[in-house]
Amino acid sequence: RFQPKSISGKAVACFQNTTHVYSKIQRSFATNSGQPHLRVLVVGCNGYLGRAVVSRLGNPTNSDSYRSEIIGVDISPQQQQLSGSNTVKVDKFVQLDPEIGNDLQKLTSRLSSIISTEHEREAKFNRKPLLDVIICTAESFEPSDLTSPDKFSSTMKNMMCTNLFPVLSCVPLALTHLNPTDGLFIAIGATGALLSSPNETFAYGVSKAAVHHTITSLAATTKSTT
Repeated sequence: RFQPKSISGKAVACFQNTTHVYSKIQRSFATNSGQPHLRVLVVGCNGYLGRAVVSRLGNPTNSDSYRSEIIGVDISPQQQQLSGSNTVKVDKFVQLDPEIGNDLQKLTSRLSSIISTEHEREAKFNRKPLLDVIICTAESFEPSDLTSPDKFSSTMKNMMCTNLFPVLSCVPLALTHLNPTDGLFIAIGATGALLSSPNETFAYGVSKAAVHHTITSLAATTKSTT
């Protein structure tokens, strides 16, 4: 049962404690206290949301929780993930060329190459060569100006590259490397995708609407739930 999920809410304000993301993962899979149980890919692991997700998954607070094995990908250098008094880092980190974020084809190919290489290595040790969860936390906000042609086009491009391209680049991974039994694909949505967007949030809303469309269409394609 493949489960693409689009979690919509008030962007950062809704995800400061990553409750929605973590609780969904916790409900979807059996737990194995204290041992890596799920292999999770976090795209955008060094952003605000990414760091919160990594810290929560890498240092669970409940006694019946598991510690996920986390593969992190970002264009920014790896940072320490702080959770209380503990320092939490991803198990494997790959830094991408910053320019790759502007090229969907290169970004998609690079992510596929990273995961394919990891799966081939793990298969030699008879480990499960599949991702259990894909979480795309890469996103940003840039105010729009609909009256300025140059700023309008620049902002639209930036919002699409930052908010939409990372999600699209994960689609082939979801169809080829995600656990076919109960895999989980999480993308970060926004209320701006569901309502009309005023001038300053126009580009952001358009990019997030495309994210919602991607997830719902992927669910329909795979006959899965959203």
